[in-house]
Amino acid sequence: MKKKMFAVILGLLMVSSLSFALEAPILYAPDSVMIGQDAIFGVDALGQNSLVAYCFGDSSCTAAECTDFLDPGWTVYHMYSDLGTFCVQAVLSTPDWKEQAWSSPSYVKVVLDAPIIYGPSYAKTGEDVSFQAQNFLFDVEQRFNFGDDGTVTDWCGPSCVFYHTFWYSGSFMVGAQSRTKDLAYVSDWSWSWVNVSGMPMMLQVNLTELICEVPKDLKVTMWDTKGNVLSGDVCVFGSGHDECYWTPGPLILPDFKAFTSEEVTVWADSEGYEPETRTILVQLALMKVQIHLYKGHRGEPNQLVIYVKNRKTKAGVNLAAVSLDGAVTDLLYTDECGKVERFFFDKGCISIKIFKDGYEPYYTKKVIR
Repeated sequence: MKKKMFAVILGLLMVSSLSFALEAPILYAPDSVMIGQDAIFGVDALGQNSLVAYCFGDSSCTAAECTDFLDPGWTVYHMYSDLGTFCVQAVLSTPDWKEQAWSSPSYVKVVLDAPIIYGPSYAKTGEDVSFQAQNFLFDVEQRFNFGDDGTVTDWCGPSCVFYHTFWYSGSFMVGAQSRTKDLAYVSDWSWSWVNVSGMPMMLQVNLTELICEVPKDLKVTMWDTKGNVLSGDVCVFGSGHDECYWTPGPLILPDFKAFTSEEVTVWADSEGYEPETRTILVQLALMKVQIHLYKGHRGEPNQLVIYVKNRKTKAGVNLAAVSLDGAVTDLLYTDECGKVERFFFDKGCISIKIFKDGYEPYYTKKVIR
């Protein structure tokens, strides 16, 4: 019995004297990072009471430089100043420094950074503007991509100024890319925006107002600030119009009419210039109305004849609406000559209303006896 008790006590003492080896930590590292930017590292110490140091070496995990031992919960930042692939490992240590455990090596690829673009945010059409690009490494080549016309420049470096002329107004992307002279590393594109406004244009329209249905010649001319006539697009909207024309010089539209009381908008655009608009006001036309009443005899119906003319042109107002109320309730339309007639037997007072879009309405009353 005494021998058995002695064996149990001896076993407990042996177990208590054992020291358990640290487990290797799990290292968190990025796959790649741009040169000159901080890479972020961390570990999972698996809940062990320990400290951690990070060792940064070359691609073969030699010639490593290690940090001081830190709390495993801290995040570590490291900036690479050379291109290539580099090894990093984390090492755990017990607080008494008696035991250490190394993580598996991780490899970080350090790539060329996308350049910073230096250039204007605003530009004018037809004017040369300059751009430059800069990287963390100075001795690299660059090229530019201009989104307005798709131009991609040749490579140039290490310090070049790139010139570009924008011919269209709008917002355009400008990109820059870098590479090392040995062509081993090429960066991503970096992008910026340039808002381009056109040069000022003078727009001359010979009409400021029209009378509806009265034709006049319309002349539209685009000028630059030096008095040169421009070519381009001219569009006419409103009052029954929705047309666009390309013109090498002044645009002339003979016998131009407004068909409704809506104002007419003239829009003009020439390449490299800010578009311009002008408005032509439209006045309502006046009607000249003649009304003839013919009384029927011996059982024949009464006859009402109405002539509607344009007071300015004397032409008939086609499809003017004629409303007859009173002894007769009806809605008639004038023919192409502006004439409408109605036969009826009733007697009494008739209200006559004549209206058409673009004309001043006409009202009168007639008595049939």
